[in-house]
Formats: sequence, C-alpha cells, structure tokens
Amino acid sequence: MRPRACTFGIVLRSDGSRDRGGALLLEAARRLADTLAPYRVLTGTRLAELSGAAHWSTVDLQSALRWAVDHGFLVRLDEDLYEIGPEANRDEAAHLRVKGGW
Repeated sequence: MRPRACTFGIVLRSDGSRDRGGALLLEAARRLADTLAPYRVLTGTRLAELSGAAHWSTVDLQSALRWAVDHGFLVRLDEDLYEIGPEANRDEAAHLRVKGGW
C-alpha cells in the first residue's frame, strides 16, 4: 500500500506510523516525475540537471530515482533512461513545488 502524504514533510504509513524519510523521498519522486513529464523520456543525467538534484541537501539522486521507480513514479527503460510512471498520474496528494535546493 502506498504511503499517504501529510503536511510538514511527514508520511503516514498504512499502520498509522510516521515516516519523515519517506516523505522526503515522496517529494523527490514527485519532483523527478514533474520534471520528466514534458519530455516523456530522459537520461538520468539530464533528469538530474533539469530537476536541480545537485542542489538537494536532504535526498541523494540515486536513492530518489530508486524510490521513484519502486513506487511507480518513474519507469526505468534501460541503464540510464527513464520515462514517466503510472503512479505519477494517479498521485492526488497536494504537493509543494520548491524552487532551488532543499
């Protein structure tokens, strides 16, 4: 079951426990999916450049990519090629668009 987003960077798990790390990965996955959406397919390098991942201080890119793929926000097509995943279109939780780094 997918985590449910909550305010203040906390994710509520299905068992009611809180997961701040999961909230950060969820937001990173959303940012990656939002960045990828207009292009449909990008290399990991280009996705990192366009998303500003070099400026993220709370989540590293490889963890965010892995989480995004594992949770359906992105689909990994080959070693370094990604497309938008089905979960990115179904993600109904409100999320913030943050300019620059975290």
